[in-house]
Amino acid sequence: MDSYESTRRDFLQKLGLSLGAVALASGAKATQILEKSGDFPLTEEQAEFIEEYEEWMNHFTEVIRERRTKPDDLEVNMRLMRLSEKAETWQKKLQKYMEDPNFAAHYMIVTERMTLEID
Repeated sequence: MDSYESTRRDFLQKLGLSLGAVALASGAKATQILEKSGDFPLTEEQAEFIEEYEEWMNHFTEVIRERRTKPDDLEVNMRLMRLSEKAETWQKKLQKYMEDPNFAAHYMIVTERMTLEID
């Protein structure tokens, strides 16, 4: 595993984005959750957070793709650092929201989409 891949995995794990960190139950349950996101209603506050997270995720995915082609580009690396700092500001709120199984299901779905896009 190269240093980029190691750093990316460490970053995602730090954010709590790995599926193992957010799994609600067995693998079968996780699969069911991924297939039925509409079955898990969110509060207005949680929905706003997910919307903000998805917007952040779109920017993050774009920067990761750029970084693959220009790993030494200072501007790309600065953008990645800013995005990482933004994500760190969400930790307390995210931990609180993750206690709600409905939110955790949505978060897992969104995160899986990002993981598939950047792998």
